[in-house]
Amino acid sequence: SKESAYAVPLIAVPLLLAVGFRLVTLAKKLIPWFVLSAVVFVYRYWVLHGIGGYQQNSFGTPIALQFRLPTFLKAITLRLWAVFWTPLNWSNRPAPFVVALLVLSFAGLTWLAWRSPRRRELAIGLAVIIISCLPVFPFLTFNDDLSRARVLYLPCLGLAILFSGLTAGLQGNRQAAAIIAVLCFQIGALQHNLHIWRSTGMAAQSTCQSAVELFRHNPSLPFAVPDLPESMNGVYFLHTGFPECVWLLEPKSVSVVSAVPASGSRIVSGSELQKGLH
Repeated sequence: SKESAYAVPLIAVPLLLAVGFRLVTLAKKLIPWFVLSAVVFVYRYWVLHGIGGYQQNSFGTPIALQFRLPTFLKAITLRLWAVFWTPLNWSNRPAPFVVALLVLSFAGLTWLAWRSPRRRELAIGLAVIIISCLPVFPFLTFNDDLSRARVLYLPCLGLAILFSGLTAGLQGNRQAAAIIAVLCFQIGALQHNLHIWRSTGMAAQSTCQSAVELFRHNPSLPFAVPDLPESMNGVYFLHTGFPECVWLLEPKSVSVVSAVPASGSRIVSGSELQKGLH
């Protein structure tokens, strides 16, 4: 259902070649995949005016079809790997021990890449990552808060193959130490990001609860909160789904609370709700 899926037939090429398929057999197996992708592409382009529905406001043309070589090279050579090797939400400063683990992780990855005998797996992993990024490369200009990292779900398949090439076939204490350093950093980065996601979730809950209290204070007068942010510290907030959040806490608020002002409704600012309006 996402535009990344158009890369699947292309991803299959290096994967099937790696397990020994000949080109003739490979072509016979993948032709139906390419035909199906072409049909779906035409249909989605007709319905959504683009493969993912994302339009550039200034021109009204599909973002995914606007190929710019400098942007592509910058995304593929810099931004992509910065997110993969340092998956940190920099909207909050990471703890010193997480930064220390990041340095150790870089050292471990460098040693593993230098000593790895599985060059073929490394090449396949790199190919899968780059190919799977082709449909979404305009979105690879990541912010420091990882708000667009969702486009890397499919490229993570290539990252897994890349890690297998880095870690397979090596033995000894140095390999174990390098792998442990990488894993410890990944765990530390996850805990850092979870803290931000958890705090944003608590802010969303508090905002919805404040709206419920406002509704209960005067249930007959509709009100709207039009300025809720789309995201907070890189985590999606209540710009979408605010009325549903309030309805879950207070079913009687149906058709009374909204994010879009209507005639006769009060305007309540999102900042007031987030401070805990009573």
